[in-house]
Amino acid sequence: MQSNSSSPLVFTEALEDVSKILQEGMRGIMVSMVEETMPSTDSASTQNGPFQIKKWIKLAAIEAPGDGSWNLALAATWSSGRMNTLQNLWPLPSFNLRRRTIRITCLQKPKVFQYNSEGGLDEASGYIIDLMLLLRERLNFTDVLVPTEGFGLLQPNGSYNGMVGVIQRKEADMGALDFTPSHARTKILEF
Repeated sequence: MQSNSSSPLVFTEALEDVSKILQEGMRGIMVSMVEETMPSTDSASTQNGPFQIKKWIKLAAIEAPGDGSWNLALAATWSSGRMNTLQNLWPLPSFNLRRRTIRITCLQKPKVFQYNSEGGLDEASGYIIDLMLLLRERLNFTDVLVPTEGFGLLQPNGSYNGMVGVIQRKEADMGALDFTPSHARTKILEF
């Protein structure tokens, strides 16, 4: 973060600087302790008299407006032993992906996930397709199928092949089949 050497960085400027580098899916809060020098409210003080230092903490939290963007916003302040919450510290999940494209890795599995190589979910069949169509309608996304072979085995070099490998290489956003959870796969996937 850059600051003009003649003036301290203002909290809102820090929020803007950090917001510029946020990536989707990041989680966290930013905490800043703020000191403000104020004229004393003591009746004996004059305009040029003693000052009091007021300290408080400001908390910024990531907010997700639902369009795929993320930014920091003032979420809470703490002063004199009291927390003043202005918004959720953790963003609520968006249920509207605003027609964003979700790349879905898949493979042919009879009665579970059967697709046409030229089409998307609309031309496919199987019980997982029925679930994916409900999700697509509810979450408002566009789909692109990324076919592959196999669910994914750990290779000697630490990478995966198959659907897990496609997700590991970020060629797809999700896999829409009945994966077997394993400890090794949890390093790549959320089940």
